[in-house]
Amino acid sequence: MPVLMLLRKVDVFLHFLSRFLEGTDQSHVLQEQVKQISADLLRLSTKSSWIQEELAKLEQCRNKRAACYVML
Repeated sequence: MPVLMLLRKVDVFLHFLSRFLEGTDQSHVLQEQVKQISADLLRLSTKSSWIQEELAKLEQCRNKRAACYVML
């Protein structure tokens, strides 16, 4: 899941990069996107281990066929 989130962030960034290169958007739009993706990637990297832990708990619950509480 974290990898898919990362890919989505990169996809959005590439969209804005292509718009800048085509002349559709001005540089300030791309600069804002660079700030946004930097913050998002930092947040994702720090939360990635938490997400993986919660997904592991969920998988254990499924294996046990028990009702579990997972904070996603």
